[in-house]
Amino acid sequence: DELRSHPWLADVDWSALDDYEAPYTTAHGQLVGSLMSAIGSMDRSSADFDPMVKQLAGAFDDFGPIPAEELGWYKSLPTPGSASAKSRGGGRSVAGMRRG
Repeated sequence: DELRSHPWLADVDWSALDDYEAPYTTAHGQLVGSLMSAIGSMDRSSADFDPMVKQLAGAFDDFGPIPAEELGWYKSLPTPGSASAKSRGGGRSVAGMRRG
């Protein structure tokens, strides 16, 4: 409730959150999303269940460097503690990301 009542998120329609499309999705994010979707609707007794869970867990082992074609989006985020960041989210960076 604290997160939902934050002024920065005042315009979010929480009941329709699943219908929102991300403004930018990396290939890694698309993989994680598709695995989450498949696993969420899959029977646990399926032969594909365990391998998909392992693949999903492995997606968080090492993010590695940000690919060059994705750097522009990350660099557009406000620097934590800057006036821009404070006006957008209390001085915190979006999703804990920091500007490179």
